[in-house]
This record gives sequence, structure tokens and C-alpha cells, in this order.
Amino acid sequence: DHIDPASLRGLGPDQTLVLINGKRRHQSALVNLFGSRGRGNNGTDLNTIPAAAIERIEILRDGAAAQYGSDAIAGVVNIILKTGVNQGTANVSASTFITGYGRSLKDANGQKIMDGRTDGLITNANVNYGFELKNKGFINVTADYMNKARTLRPNFKTPDESDPRRQAGDAALQNYSLFVNMGLPIKGNTSFYGFGGISHRRGSAYAYTRPAGSSRNVPEIYPNGFDPLIGSKINDRSFSFGIKTKFGAWNADFNATLGANRFNYDVSKTLNTSLGVNSPTQFKAGGFQLSQGIFGVHLNRSLNLLKGLNLAVGTEIRQDQYKIFAGEIGSWKQYPTANDAPGGSQGFPGFQPSDETNQSRVNWGTYADGELDVTKNWMLGTAIRVEKYNDFGWTANWKLASRVKLSDKVAVRGSISTGFRAPSLPQINFSNTFTNVAAGVTSE
Repeated sequence: DHIDPASLRGLGPDQTLVLINGKRRHQSALVNLFGSRGRGNNGTDLNTIPAAAIERIEILRDGAAAQYGSDAIAGVVNIILKTGVNQGTANVSASTFITGYGRSLKDANGQKIMDGRTDGLITNANVNYGFELKNKGFINVTADYMNKARTLRPNFKTPDESDPRRQAGDAALQNYSLFVNMGLPIKGNTSFYGFGGISHRRGSAYAYTRPAGSSRNVPEIYPNGFDPLIGSKINDRSFSFGIKTKFGAWNADFNATLGANRFNYDVSKTLNTSLGVNSPTQFKAGGFQLSQGIFGVHLNRSLNLLKGLNLAVGTEIRQDQYKIFAGEIGSWKQYPTANDAPGGSQGFPGFQPSDETNQSRVNWGTYADGELDVTKNWMLGTAIRVEKYNDFGWTANWKLASRVKLSDKVAVRGSISTGFRAPSLPQINFSNTFTNVAAGVTSE
């Protein structure tokens, strides 16, 4: 409902590594729990990156984990940002769904609802412009706005059905984002670069219908039942900066990348059944945050061996931090009642104090990569990467690859490699507790 993760090869989103300008992009704090694509995963949310800021996208698949480490088993998506100056673009677009049905939709009382409708209107507006700086430097700025109305896909089948899903469909979303990419020569072969952005998103998605006669309803508040709305407020921010220079024949890149993704939940058009008629109809339900800091040094050079040899070495240290924060007490507490009425906000129970956590992890990695053109038509490549996680342990991975050009239009390539994936901090530490009553027995 709230994010759009990337995936390759049909594998989970947490097995695709996303880079921006060659630097690791932080993941979303959300662990997909229900019947969505990538269940149990927390991938990188592509909707935090404005499409208008993108120059091109590169895909690396073969042996990616041996070069880039965890999360790259399926491959790498490298997003290259625009660098143009003294030119700009502006775009406005709109799209919608037109739904039609072979017969009229009717509710449980046989009342006609619709024959068809237009819904899910999506509007998007963005602007991009590049400004020239001194010494042929640049700063390229992109602003983006997106508004997506919800769709209505109720689960009516026959007029005599009870408990229909009255409100269902895609969530409503509103997204604002600002992205900047810049480069500034300093002296000689030394230059400064930086890029990053912020985004803010509000989401609203329907939970399952609570009919009027449900034990989870309070008829005095909702005489016709209710459809809870799960609201999200997502703030994402990132910044990467560094210095590129030369040491003899070696090109050097010193980089620092910081990023954070924070989810806050609120539930409206709901209630805490155990509070009865005194229940509020909206709650702040808590949320979670994932932040990441990376510091790295990368070196590469070319050698005149056979038809050309490229070497690259580097090292990185990364710290991840994951937090869960509790919602207000009424969003999760079950208050004493004669009939053990369920507690917490219906549709989405808030995070409890027992769910709260603040965990961090540090890992260090180093790699070496080489590509040798034996002839103009035959390339050999190899890579090795060693990593140490303070909670996961050591791992070493390698790859061997080759490409043979048979003609201008035909080539054969292949690789053999190993890889690994360390579970993310959200996957290890996520916790959501709610009260359940079954056969008169209350359990957490």
C-alpha cells in the first residue's frame, strides 16, 4: 500500500541492491508482513527517488554479491542522476482507471452500488533544472509532486451475502520529493561531489470491514459497521558526498553516505472495542525507523597488459540502526470488560512498549576486482569480497566471469560466483504484539 520496492529475477526486494551514482542506497524500514510481493522483506523504496532526476539506470546481475556484498544476490540497480546545466524540463501527467462490470454491483441489502466508475486518478508534476557553477561545476535540482486517489474494489458477489468487503482497493498516496546532484572541481584532478534528497509521503489504506453485528464493533459509535483507515506518514532523507582525486596512476574516491527512512502510523475511522462507547475513533499507532551510515575508500587504475587490465580495490564500513517506537496506550491496550472485548485500534494495533527496540550493527568489507582483455574479443574477470558483521560473522565470496565476442552482433558470456545475505536489522528485530481472544481465552 505504501512503498514500491525494486526486484530482479523474480527474487525478493531485499535481494536486489540499489545504488545511486554507484553508492549504496538505504532500505525502507518497513517489513512486508501480509500478502504483498516480497513478504518478509524490506526493500529499497523507489518512490523516494524522483524519476525526473534520473539520467539512466544500469543493471548488473552476474556475480554482483561478490562485488557489492549483501542484498545483491539478484543483482544491482544503479541509478545515475542527471548532470546537465543551463537546461530544464517540466512535466505534468495524469492517469486513471476506468472500471466496468458485466452486471451491477449490489450491497448485502440488494441495493445497487455501481455499474462502473472512474477512480484511482494519479496526477504527477515535476521540474528539473541544472545550474552551472564555477570551474565547470554543476548543481542539478529536481522537485516532484505525486497524488494518487484510492480505487474502490469492493468484494460484492451476491445480494444475499453477509459481511461484504465494502471498501477495498489501492491506497491513496500523496508524495513530495526534492533531489539534488552536484559536482565541483577543486584543483587539478581533485573534485567534490554530492547528491541526495528528501521525500515526504502520506498514505491511507482501508483495512477489512467490521460489520454492524461484529463483536469488534460498538454499535453506538458505528451503527452500520465501519471500515478502518490505516494511515502512514513516511519521511525519507539521504545525502552522499565525497572527494575524487588521483594518487599516481590510481583514481581515488573517498565517500560518506547517510540515509534514514521513518514510518509513523495512525489509524482513523476505528475504535478500541474494549473502551466501549468511550473509545476514540483515531489513534497514533507508533512506527519504526531504519538509518544507515557508510564510509568508504575506492581505488581503481588501468594497466597496459595484453589488451588492457582494469583493477579496483576498496574498503567500506557501515553502521545500521533500527528503532521501533510505541503508539499511544489506547492503540494497543485491552481494557478489562465483562465479555473480554478485543483491545487496540481495529485495523492496525499500535506498537506496544514491549515491542520497542533500538538496535545497531556494524560491518566492515573489503574487495578487489579485475578485468583483463586477453584479446579484443575475449575478456576475463574476477572479484573477491570479504566482510565481517559484528552479529553475523565473517563471509568471503568470489566470482569468475568471461565474455567472448563472436561477431559484431553475437557474444557469449558466463560466470560462476558465490554470494550471501545477512538478515537486515528490521528482519531480525521487528516485533508487533496484539491481544487475541479465542474460545474465551485471552493471549498476547
